[in-house]
Amino acid sequence: ASGRIDRASLTLCGVGARPIRLAEAEKCLLGAAAGPDAFRAAAAHAGAIDAMEDVHASKSYRQQLAATLAERALATALERAVPKT
Repeated sequence: ASGRIDRASLTLCGVGARPIRLAEAEKCLLGAAAGPDAFRAAAAHAGAIDAMEDVHASKSYRQQLAATLAERALATALERAVPKT
């Protein structure tokens, strides 16, 4: 294992009228070293989505939530992918 990301898929739900695939975030992850720096870069793409706004949450809140949860999801995926020694 090289520690580099060779496959990535990131989709958000609950921030728009339908699920949103984050193709730009996936592109920035490919070939990057798996870790906080790459995850923050991908999260920035998640936070830049055109989120919906309704009585439940503002657009900016959903954007912030998308970025935070994307970064957490990527960290969790890394934890699960790396065998514990």
